[in-house]
Parts: sequence; structure tokens; C-alpha cells
Amino acid sequence: SVTAMQAAEAAAGSRELRVRWADGAESRFPCVWLRDNCRCPCCFLPSAQARRLPLQQLDVDIAARRVALVPGDKLAVTWPDGHESEFEGAWLRARCFSEGARARMQRELLLPERRWWGSELELPQLPFGEVLRDAGSAYAWLRTLRETGVVLLRGAPAQPGALLALGQRLGFLRLTFYGPTWLVQDKADANNVAYTSGPLPLHTDYPALQHPPGPVRINYNNATRASLLDVAPERVRPFYAALQAFDELLRRPEHVVTFKLEPGDVLTFDNWRLLHGRRGYEPGQAGGRCLEGAYADWDVVLSRLRLLRDEVQGGP
Repeated sequence: SVTAMQAAEAAAGSRELRVRWADGAESRFPCVWLRDNCRCPCCFLPSAQARRLPLQQLDVDIAARRVALVPGDKLAVTWPDGHESEFEGAWLRARCFSEGARARMQRELLLPERRWWGSELELPQLPFGEVLRDAGSAYAWLRTLRETGVVLLRGAPAQPGALLALGQRLGFLRLTFYGPTWLVQDKADANNVAYTSGPLPLHTDYPALQHPPGPVRINYNNATRASLLDVAPERVRPFYAALQAFDELLRRPEHVVTFKLEPGDVLTFDNWRLLHGRRGYEPGQAGGRCLEGAYADWDVVLSRLRLLRDEVQGGP
């Protein structure tokens, strides 16, 4: 293998090891990092993928006493206290400290960079059924959601419950005081402006929560803005002027994408990134327009995205 280890050494007095690879590359590994990441049963619990070595027992100035390559493309290190550690070559290469390797690691850990857009956006679309069945389609969905912030899934069952299936594809949905999902319908004595047929200005869902839900971060919702205002009287008018200027900026045509949802459409979007709203509509009779919604946390979404990436691409 071109990534097999060819040689390893610790220079006298050095607190790092140098490994030369079959492809000619060279890696430097600080000894304190190697000791901290010893994979022996005393220092590491494989079933939990967790270290057992307490930080207070780690010598930050440690240097290797002996270094050797052993069969199986492994690096064996003996420490001053006689403790021995073994590291697989592939494991070390994946954790190389070079600038290029660390840049690749950041791309893998942080996932795709966000792509910015305006009204020119062509809304990304995927079939709902394929996202549920196929790992590649599910990966494309979550990768695009992370990158673009919005994906339209088409062809879902036009009845309550479809979002629960989508939540199971992620792992689980976020439970709120509405339950796992919620319904938006025009109704009398509405306790939420969404439960009317009028227009909804651009807003973020749950902006007042300590941890607003992610996919459904500008925390802005004019309809639920409190009447309490911790501003000196002489600054109230400038505050409202600034708020109006911000609102005007949001509503500029070059910043807005408008489209009509059809029965069976599921719009997934980044609630921390995109504001959303609606135009008004004619109120119908009982059984008319009904929209089901749900929330998920980014921790769940990004975990599933990484797992799907590894499944589709064959490893991290």
C-alpha cells in the first residue's frame, strides 16, 4: 500500500515522532498526543470509543523511550514508565497533523460549506419516497439542506403522519409543547396567528427559546415580539426605524423566493438561516387547507448526515 509506514523515528530529546510513508509523505506526531490516544485496554474502551486515561495522569512533556514498526503496519511505542502503545498505520495517516490533512479533516467534520443565494435560487427537489428508502438520496437531501438551507421533497402522502416517517429517517424529531408534529389550519378563536388565513410576515420559529429548533439564525418574529422594551425613551424611535429598515431589507425582491406548495410537498429548511412566511389565502370549509409541521435538532441531522456519508462513500 502506498500509505503503509516505511520508517518511524524519535530524534534524541524530541517530544514527537516522525513517520515516513510509502508514498514519500512524512508525518509528525506529538508524543503527548500519542500517549493520550493509546488504544490499549487500560487506556481505551473500544465498545464506547472512549478514553480511560485521566487527564491528570498525562505527562505533557512525555517523550518516547523506544519506537519500532511491527508486522501488520503498526507503530509500537514504549514510554518511560514501560507502558506500551500500538497504533495502526491507517489510523495514524487519517490523523496526520500536516496542514493539508487537517484541512481535509475539517471538511469531513464540518461537512459542506454553506452556499449563499437570492431570488435566483432554483429550489432543490428530491422524491420523498426515495429519501426514505435510499441512502444515497437521503444523503443528498441532508447534504443539500446543510449546504443550501432548503430542500423540497415531493410525492409524500398528503395526510398527517408523513413527517413522522421522515423523522424516523433522521433518528427522531424534536418534541415541543405541540407534540412531535403540529397542524396549521384556519380556525375560529385562533391562539396563534398561523391559525388564520391571513398573510404571515417573514419570521423564525421559536426565536425566544434558548435553543431554537434547527431544520424546519436570525432570531426574528415580529408577530410575537414582546411589548416590553428595555430601551431608553429617547432611543425608542430610532429602534423602530432600525427595525423597519431591517424588515425592508428582508422583503426586497432579490432576497425572496416565492412558490406554492402542492399536496404531498414537504419543505425542509434551516430555521436558523432562512426566514419563512406565507401569503394570505381564502378560508375554506372544514377539511380545507391543512399543513403539518415538525422540528428536528441540528445535532440529530448532522449525526445522520455523517452516518449516511460513511455508508454512501464507504467510510469517513
